[in-house]
Amino acid sequence: MSFMSVDGTRSATKHAGVPAVDTAIFSYAAGVTGATTIVSSPGDGRKIKLLSYTISLGAAGTADLASSATLIGEGTFLTGRISSIGQASPFTQTGSPIAGIGTCAEGQNLVVSGATAIGSGHVTYSLVP
Repeated sequence: MSFMSVDGTRSATKHAGVPAVDTAIFSYAAGVTGATTIVSSPGDGRKIKLLSYTISLGAAGTADLASSATLIGEGTFLTGRISSIGQASPFTQTGSPIAGIGTCAEGQNLVVSGATAIGSGHVTYSLVP
């Protein structure tokens, strides 16, 4: 069985229709007005499903991973508020392989929002119908 499409490129989905899993690395600064985009909406009707994340805050502060267009507090939070009282070990969460942690609204980006401390991390995600 081949996973190649008619034009010779590799299929984006496996034989069972399971969407491909991608990884994005991000960083953000404290006090940024709005949200820092981690993954942009594909704009083709698919949504971004957050499967797992690791995030490190460089100092005391908070951050949220959210489905949002541009502004803090806009959209839907996909995680609880991530808080640190100082520079700490990374926070990590993995959702179930099927449900993930949460799914962005159609046409919205996966963002880090409400950041009050510098930080960085990475996410794994899929683009789903």
